Amino acid sequence: MTEKTTGKTTYARPYAKAAFEYAGEHAAVVQWSDMLQFAAHVALDDRINALINNPKLNSERLSALFLDIGKTYFSDPFANFIQILAQAHRLQTLPDVAALFEAYRAEAEKRVDVEVTSAFALDEAGKDHFKSVLEKRLGRHVTLQCHVDVNLIGGAIIRAGDKVIDGSARGKLAQLADSLSSL
Repeated sequence: MTEKTTGKTTYARPYAKAAFEYAGEHAAVVQWSDMLQFAAHVALDDRINALINNPKLNSERLSALFLDIGKTYFSDPFANFIQILAQAHRLQTLPDVAALFEAYRAEAEKRVDVEVTSAFALDEAGKDHFKSVLEKRLGRHVTLQCHVDVNLIGGAIIRAGDKVIDGSARGKLAQLADSLSSL
């Protein structure tokens, strides 16, 4: 499982795990995913972030602010979750909680997002081939995101979770240069 986070992963992990377990037990994973994404966007807003980091605001006022912003969007259990985060002074971890929740969800759903950066644009047959090979290799449903980087010279770089396969000509040249410099 990959964790794309902003650095507060240690603090966010137990909350993300608890949220995912609760959502799974209540068949509400998609709903909680949506609410967490919304709450993470709120927490990332510069004005809200300044309030979260303001020592003069207590947890009750901060949770009330979040709940007011999401009042038509948050379920009662999610509102309780926001209050718990506020009381623990962890509202700033919401982006990390959301990212970890999505990682747990992807793991449970046996899916992975794969980024393919190639020197040339892939046609549909090329994309289908990459997807088929990667699904067999990774044992997961693959969602491809394709990009072009002409600086690669040739080949491709594939990122699947925490795995990186550099099959680009530029990468191979860099490996060769490293090998030669260590002689």
